[in-house]
Amino acid sequence: MLDDRIAHPTDSADLLNVLFHADNGTWPRRRIRDEALTFMLAGHETTANTMSWFWYLMALNRDARDRMLPEVDDVLTGGTPTAADLTRLPWTTACVQESQRYYSAVWLIARVAIEDDLIDGHHVRPGTTVLIPIHHIHHDERWWPDPETFDPTRFIGDAAKDRPRSAYLPFGGGRRICIGQSFALMETVLVVAIMSQRWTFDLCPNHPVELEATLTLRPKHGLRVIAARREAL
Repeated sequence: MLDDRIAHPTDSADLLNVLFHADNGTWPRRRIRDEALTFMLAGHETTANTMSWFWYLMALNRDARDRMLPEVDDVLTGGTPTAADLTRLPWTTACVQESQRYYSAVWLIARVAIEDDLIDGHHVRPGTTVLIPIHHIHHDERWWPDPETFDPTRFIGDAAKDRPRSAYLPFGGGRRICIGQSFALMETVLVVAIMSQRWTFDLCPNHPVELEATLTLRPKHGLRVIAARREAL
């Protein structure tokens, strides 16, 4: 891809051109390749798992789904959603955010200490790898009352104002927070809205759904659903 773009340059505002022109075009070829690869892998694997867990949780929580579908219908009236519609889809967005709390595609992140530190009485030496268990934080009763209940109202209105910022980390946090956070949330909500206009998804009976925690948190045996077509608006 890089060779083709170098041989056939364009003036389009796409990812490769942004990377080629970063810092006045001073990035070495390897960094451009690595950054492009990271965008593609992170944007595919995590999004696919996020969507899988979302439809799984919607199938298990019909009340939340039954509230989401009318919102999508009323806001979009059969049209294709755009970024401008996001603010008019608060319940749909909250369902996505709660699904990311319940089953975060990135369930664990690591950070390497660069200097001595003391965390809750534990001495952390420079060079130590510190693991941040996102999945467990998202199910900690100190920050999430009744954490095993799927409850999108946690993300409606001022519900989050008294919650510590690092209690919710589907995209990590701090200076290394996922650069695609805003795009990923926008993308997921729009895909959910588009699919919900025409389909509902229920779980196939007897298909096992087990957590598999590798680089991401994914359904070990995949997720099988029964798609039912909704009446066109």
